[in-house]
Amino acid sequence: MKVIFFDIDGTLVPFDGGISESTKKAINLAKANGHKIFLCSGRSRTQLIGPVKELPYDGIVAAAGACIEIGGKLMHEEVIDQEHEERFLSLFEHEDISFGVQTKDGIYTTKSGYEKTKERFLLAGCNNEQMEANIALFHPVEDLRSLGPVEKLFYNRSNFAIDYIKEYLGDYFHVELSSFDIHDLYSGEITIEGVNKATGMEYVLNYYGLSREDSVAFGDGPNDLDMLSYANLGVAMGNAIEDAKKAADYITDDIYHDGIYNAMKKFELI
Repeated sequence: MKVIFFDIDGTLVPFDGGISESTKKAINLAKANGHKIFLCSGRSRTQLIGPVKELPYDGIVAAAGACIEIGGKLMHEEVIDQEHEERFLSLFEHEDISFGVQTKDGIYTTKSGYEKTKERFLLAGCNNEQMEANIALFHPVEDLRSLGPVEKLFYNRSNFAIDYIKEYLGDYFHVELSSFDIHDLYSGEITIEGVNKATGMEYVLNYYGLSREDSVAFGDGPNDLDMLSYANLGVAMGNAIEDAKKAADYITDDIYHDGIYNAMKKFELI
């Protein structure tokens, strides 16, 4: 038995569409063969909607490793302390950009950020219907403080490059380029240093009494590098960024040309 971890955006789901039939088939066959299926995403649990929610997964590594669910039960959560959350908010609260916080129960942004996030989805290639489905998961609020335990932070198209943000926020945080469509120096995802997809994978493997040798991972973006490096078999999509391809053991076809199915067939997972 293997535990197979799948990133979502750019791996399972293209930014402009749904899950391909070949991907659905591969995952169902792998499940039938006795493998465990895990979503491993920067998304929070509340963002698992539509065709992703319908996949036969055994659990979720969400918020880039900060939240772990197995068999529908929350097993582990890493939360950002209020002092460091405040440091993040003080940097962005006067900026007219899309930024906010992710909790296990929802995604929150300012009212201005809510409108900017709509623009972000449209720029990524979503049509109006897809944008409305995505934005429905975001909650605009007056104040981002005191919304409950925060697992992850995000910002898009800011006025600050990633190096400045890293220096400003300090060693407590890990700042990664955004995995959503536009991999620029001004959009990013922020978690606690030492919390990532690989640490989430390790937790899941330990839960099943398995080792790193029993893991397979599929990814494409900046927050997939740890996951691809950690897995015994790391597979980068053909549409992956170059760093993800370098971190992987194998590069498959892209998301539009049966990349997941072809790799799972090649390595006899199905």
